[in-house]
Amino acid sequence: MTPDRWARIDKLLDEAMELPVSERSTFLDAVCGEDRDLRNEVESLLAAHQKAEEKFLDRPALDLAALRLAKETGSSLIGQTLGHYSVLSALGVGGMGEVYLARDMKLDRKVALKLLQQQYTSDPARIRRFEREARAASALNHPNIITIYEIDQIESRHFIAAEFVDGKTLRELLSGGRIAAKDAVEIAIQAASALSAAHRVGIVHRDIKPENVMWRRDGYVKVLDFGLVKLIEQSGALERTNASEGDIGKTNPGAVLGTVRYMSPEQALGQEVDSRSDLFSLGVVLYELLTGAPPFKGAQPAGVLDAIVHYNAAPLTQIRPDLHSELERIVGRALEKDRDLRYQTANDLRADLKRLQRDLDSSLRVAGASKSGARTAPAAPISPIFEGATSSVGWKLKGPLAATAMVLLILLVAAVTVIWRLWTGEKTQASPWGNATQMQITDFPGEELFPSLSPNGKEIVFARRNTDGNLDIWRQHVGGSKADNLTPDHHDDDTQPAFSPDGGLIAFRSEREGGGIYVMGASGESPVCLTRGLAFHPTWAPGGKEVIFTEEIIGDPRNRGLGPRKLWAVNTKTLERRPIADHDIAQPSWSPNGHRIAYWGQRENAQRDIWTMPAQGGKPEPVTDDAATDWNPIWAPDGKHLYFSSDRTGAMNLWRVPIDERTGKTLGKPELVPTPSAFSQHISFSADGKQLAFVDLRPRFRLVRVAFDPTREALTGEVSIITETSWRIHYLDVSPDGSLLAYNSTVGAREDLYLIKTDGSAQPQKLTDDDDKDRFPRWSPDGKRIAFFSNRSGQRWQIWMINRDGSGRQPVTAATDGDPFFPIWSPKGERLAYALRKSSPPGAALFIVDLSQPLPAQGQQLIYDPQIRFWPRDWSPDGKWLIGGWRANNEAATMIKAYSLETNQFEDISNLNSERPVWMNDSRRALFTYNGKLFVVDTQTRKAREVFARLPYQIRWYALSRDQRTIYFAQDISEANVWALSQK
Repeated sequence: MTPDRWARIDKLLDEAMELPVSERSTFLDAVCGEDRDLRNEVESLLAAHQKAEEKFLDRPALDLAALRLAKETGSSLIGQTLGHYSVLSALGVGGMGEVYLARDMKLDRKVALKLLQQQYTSDPARIRRFEREARAASALNHPNIITIYEIDQIESRHFIAAEFVDGKTLRELLSGGRIAAKDAVEIAIQAASALSAAHRVGIVHRDIKPENVMWRRDGYVKVLDFGLVKLIEQSGALERTNASEGDIGKTNPGAVLGTVRYMSPEQALGQEVDSRSDLFSLGVVLYELLTGAPPFKGAQPAGVLDAIVHYNAAPLTQIRPDLHSELERIVGRALEKDRDLRYQTANDLRADLKRLQRDLDSSLRVAGASKSGARTAPAAPISPIFEGATSSVGWKLKGPLAATAMVLLILLVAAVTVIWRLWTGEKTQASPWGNATQMQITDFPGEELFPSLSPNGKEIVFARRNTDGNLDIWRQHVGGSKADNLTPDHHDDDTQPAFSPDGGLIAFRSEREGGGIYVMGASGESPVCLTRGLAFHPTWAPGGKEVIFTEEIIGDPRNRGLGPRKLWAVNTKTLERRPIADHDIAQPSWSPNGHRIAYWGQRENAQRDIWTMPAQGGKPEPVTDDAATDWNPIWAPDGKHLYFSSDRTGAMNLWRVPIDERTGKTLGKPELVPTPSAFSQHISFSADGKQLAFVDLRPRFRLVRVAFDPTREALTGEVSIITETSWRIHYLDVSPDGSLLAYNSTVGAREDLYLIKTDGSAQPQKLTDDDDKDRFPRWSPDGKRIAFFSNRSGQRWQIWMINRDGSGRQPVTAATDGDPFFPIWSPKGERLAYALRKSSPPGAALFIVDLSQPLPAQGQQLIYDPQIRFWPRDWSPDGKWLIGGWRANNEAATMIKAYSLETNQFEDISNLNSERPVWMNDSRRALFTYNGKLFVVDTQTRKAREVFARLPYQIRWYALSRDQRTIYFAQDISEANVWALSQK
């Protein structure tokens, strides 16, 4: 097979991996044509990824290709000789070469032979890279770096003869679970020593990972594979690499090299790297040794890279409370995203680890001496070479006096510890989830949401889209792979299922017949409506006599809808409703003994926190009060802990806090619940509390463009990808000249405005960059300014304006009794319309601002102030109409209505539960979305038809170019699977 052929396979594999599974077949049809062999090669590699995704992230596509070649050619080499080396067996495969165990017949010793794959021998750049690896490693003489014996070429086969390491890689060690802290520290010390030696002569490894570090049987740690080494141009460095002769790092400065999970942020961004990149990678390895899982996770390589660049790893002591706090500090500093704040040299890192090792050894000896009367052996070292290497604690006393002093010291330490724990309320009980078994339950295309475990933990129900695009309730056996649709006969969304306490019934939200809370049998039989209208997130009361619910559906916790948000209860027998509370309440959870209801809400400064309150209503008791997004609270079945989702460490992880169920008082600090997810939500328990189900959300959004024929109302070209990201994309708008897209994006807890070229020729650029929440950018008709709404003035939202270059930021509206949203430009740009959310009377008033007056405007024109909610989204080109989403306060569905500025009346446009309308240039037709699909409607005949869909994924936002020849979509291609943790 030729190098060009393998390069093409590698490229197609990467492109296919970026597509949803459902789209890969169509893609391969287009790019492979009649070349069945090419298609088979790519499909086989895709299948390997599907079966072992976690391993794939640690073994790039080229490794898989090499593995196949090794199988094809390796058997013919065994038993042959290369020069004075006799090939004994195959050891493995690297990204560019096969590795064999051989015997050096001259010196009678075992060696490892690494051979460059034959298809690369015609590629001078790869040969030079291979030889550079050998020269770099052979120039180092260090006990923790593999020894290179010879570099040679026999019959066009380039090879390295290296020291044979009789031991295990760290990956093999990790297969047995996480490693003891003292052993992990020792490994890191030796690896840091190796890196220090390499960095001193100008070598940056750039591929530190568990596969490239070995633990020899005699206790030495060996760093392997300098195949991605980069030579720093400085005195004392090895022979310079000529960029013009094929240095990958020089000829492609933006190239991303290394293995994804262990990359530094600068590697992930394709930037120039230095020795500090190796220290970040070593920090990742040390984190994984200590926890058993890498700190940065994602369903696809792009998701992992995004986590490395933007999210912080969960603190070590949250996952393993037994770890020394100094170890958390050391790992945290190694994982600093800003390289100037990271360890600057490997020696600095090694010194901190050595000091910690001394403290750990001292602690072990004191702990060992405290065992009553028993003479215990010291903890087994990682290997015999480390025996007796612990440092002295400095005792000078001998004999009985020394023994007495030691006993007194131990008693004093024990007494102080007990007093401290009693005083602070600190609990010594370890988290039951530290060693829980993790199991993925669902793996369907798209998202599976809102799981609910049956009381016995054997069944689970969840919401999932069917082939028509609407959400249904599905039921699946835990541990099985087949799911049954419990609501196949209705074409409206059914979501948010919840098993009753006895497991016999399922409450759920349905959009059928106007929407409401329904109850059906556990197999989907006999659905009955409990209550209609605004009713979401049903939760059973203990005993099953009532169901509580709120008036708002929660998708993204950082994107709240407009009020009301009351809490209600409905009797499952009499259907009688009763109000419980009328303040901001989302996702309620009733405590197991019926004492309190937990919920989350929003403070005036938009901070998301958790409270509990008495079950019959009353004064709330805060559970959290911090800048993190804390949401989705669920009581543990024993009532001793409250679980919730939070991004307090960067990623959206599961947490729990000890709590008094009767009073709602917290009894300690929040504690991380380790999961294999970077975005965890929708928690559910079995009745015994031994199983916990949750959703692992892998956000992924794609900006695309496609040609549109406004006369035929049809797409006329192929979809072209502009960019793809794990950042949430909202409120898309295209500039009048068609060159730029504006949108706001959520990155962690921040929401900023972005601009990106519509042809995808450049990366997105931030228009705003601060901790404020900036939303809904809208271009002025002349393309010079962008209006948006923001909370940057403090607690209140306001309409703001900014120039397209980021200058000239100013408020349009003054702080008022209400929050303005959704600024809409008039066709000529002289006015802005917006909705003002009001609490009394509840609703959304419509205002228009004259931009020719001094800003911020003081005399906005009030258009109407009814007790409805209308969110304007577009102003008709003829200037006569506003179109937007309309909803009465007691109804759940959002309709499309147009407001006449001449008659001051609303006109019905669509009675579908539809959103995001945009006028076409004739001021008669409009586009809108429904169930993640794009529709066009004639506002006079009110006839609508589908324009575009990409099931099972959703069209969240879209923008129509001014000439109406191009539509831009923000597609939600996120994956969400249900996982379960089971206590051992």
